[in-house]
Amino acid sequence: MKEKHRINDELKRTNRSQNLKRERMKSFFIEAAKDIVVESGASALSVRSVADRAGYSYATIYNYYEDLDALLWDVKQSFIKDLHTFLIRYMPDVSEPEALKKLFRQYVAFYIENPNIFSFFYFTILDDERDHIEMMHNCFIAIRILETEPLIVKARQRTDASATTCAYAIHGLLMLHFSSNGAADALWRDLENALLLLDG
Repeated sequence: MKEKHRINDELKRTNRSQNLKRERMKSFFIEAAKDIVVESGASALSVRSVADRAGYSYATIYNYYEDLDALLWDVKQSFIKDLHTFLIRYMPDVSEPEALKKLFRQYVAFYIENPNIFSFFYFTILDDERDHIEMMHNCFIAIRILETEPLIVKARQRTDASATTCAYAIHGLLMLHFSSNGAADALWRDLENALLLLDG
C-alpha cells in the first residue's frame, strides 16, 4: 500500500512538473506574440514570426498549439489581464461620485497608448469557435471592476444601463478615432460628451 502511494505521489509530481514546463513554454510564445502586436500590429503575426521572436523553431509551436488562432486566443486573454492590471493601478476611490468616469478615461488612455491592442481585439477575427462575444464583453472591464467594488449608487439599475450604453459609445469613438487617424483632442472632447450619459 505504501509503495502504491509512493508511485502515485511520484506520478503527481511528474505531471505537475510537465504542466509547469508546458505553461512556461506557452508563455514564451504568448509574450512573443504580444510584443509583435504592440510593435507592428496583428498583420505581422504568423507562426514563424512568433517562433522567431520567442527563439524557437516554428514547428515547436505546434507542440503546444493546434494553430495560430489557438495561440491568439491565449494572447487575447493575456492582453485583457494587462488591461485589468493597468486599470487597477489607476483605480479611483470608488466612493468618489466621478469614479466610473475616471475609470473610463483610463480605459481610453490604455488604448490611446496601445492602438495595436485595440485593433487586435476588435478587428482580428479568429477561426476558433470560442465565445467571441463573451471574450469581448470582458473588455468592457471598466464596468466590471467597479461592479466588484463596494460602490454605492442611487439607482443601481439605471447606473448599470447608463454605464453599458457609455461603454458602447466609447468603443464606437475609439473605432472612429483609429480608423480615421483622428486628432486626440477631438477624441477626448467627444469622450467627455459620452461620459455625460452617466449623469442621466
